[in-house]
Amino acid sequence: MKVSASIIGDISLDVVTRLDNADLEEQADLEHIPNSVSILAGGTGTMFALATRRLNFGMVHLLGKVGADPYHQQSPDIAARFILQELEGHQVKVVASLDVERSTGVVMITYLPQNKRVLVVDAGANSTFSKTDLSPSMCDIVASSDILLVSGYTLLSPSRAAAVAPLMRVAYQSGRIVVLDVVPHEIHRMLDATTFSDLTTHVRVLVSNVHTVKHLLFPNNSNLPQGSELLELVASKLLERHNTVILRPDINYQCMLDRQGVIEEGPTGYADVPAESRRGYSELLTVRLLKDHYSRITSTLLGGDG
Repeated sequence: MKVSASIIGDISLDVVTRLDNADLEEQADLEHIPNSVSILAGGTGTMFALATRRLNFGMVHLLGKVGADPYHQQSPDIAARFILQELEGHQVKVVASLDVERSTGVVMITYLPQNKRVLVVDAGANSTFSKTDLSPSMCDIVASSDILLVSGYTLLSPSRAAAVAPLMRVAYQSGRIVVLDVVPHEIHRMLDATTFSDLTTHVRVLVSNVHTVKHLLFPNNSNLPQGSELLELVASKLLERHNTVILRPDINYQCMLDRQGVIEEGPTGYADVPAESRRGYSELLTVRLLKDHYSRITSTLLGGDG
């Protein structure tokens, strides 16, 4: 039987261009640089949804919010229609409320030399998701999906977190696997340790960069070990509350553990992926681990929750 998934995260339009091959100092007119520009379906929720379909999950639902057409407010705006068409082509079912005041989120991504990039983010309708957007169908979806995958971006504003929390609770109480991807990496600057702890009560699988979650677990401790000892310390602390953790010291290495020990560890292969194919790679890594070790994750739930 194929694993089903519901996903809560950003639904955005990505406008992508590359300047990593351009010598900006030699450009006579920086206002007119001939280059390709790609318009793509984006956002953390979208990337997770596409990753699940790429790895042949079963039914996949994406829950979120998009902008409404200013002239036909019962319909999505043009950006949302483009994204929804892309997702529907990959057999992702989107359940999104409409925002009549804010347009669909847009992210401008520019890749620069030396593996740098600049993101200009207009969160748009994503940022206004609230309790009033919840519907019985959303609750039914998360209660029946094998996995509920939540992006950490949805927890950054109190109103949005207040809407996501009930869905996480419904999935948890229905015996589903609630997975939280702890993003952005600077989330510790936006949420204090107590708030983060309260918001992750129903999380069974936590995914994070080691240094990101370190700041949340040990906010005032500067004398922590480094390397593998830090990973072990962070994992041990997290496993007091969560059944399984996926930790990455950086994008090139990851370790998946539960209370029985290491499930899988090793290089991610990120360094070998061409730059133009790295978009959505971390989401793909996470989804692959969830799929490959789904039986192990579910078996740990039978032994009691954290």
